Amino acid sequence: MQRFRRLAFGMCGGWHGAEDLAQATFVQLYRRWRRVRPDTVDAYARRILLNLFLGRKRKHRRELVTSTPPDRAIKPRRRSWRSPLTAATPRGSP
Repeated sequence: MQRFRRLAFGMCGGWHGAEDLAQATFVQLYRRWRRVRPDTVDAYARRILLNLFLGRKRKHRRELVTSTPPDRAIKPRRRSWRSPLTAATPRGSP
């Protein structure tokens, strides 16, 4: 239990979030216990922990909590899918 709390703390950065994440990990692990092989329990639990963390990050990334509402709508940022190396390379290069 302590290993997973420490790993979750490294991901979350806070003990309260880490405890919630570790507890949710063990709940998911319990639900899928029949599918888990005894030699892969730790790896399976770490994978569940990572998936739960990433899912929560995705969910909270979409939420924008402010104390006062904005005067106008916020435009979504456009993402550039080009890497810095591709952006620095001239287009006509062989």
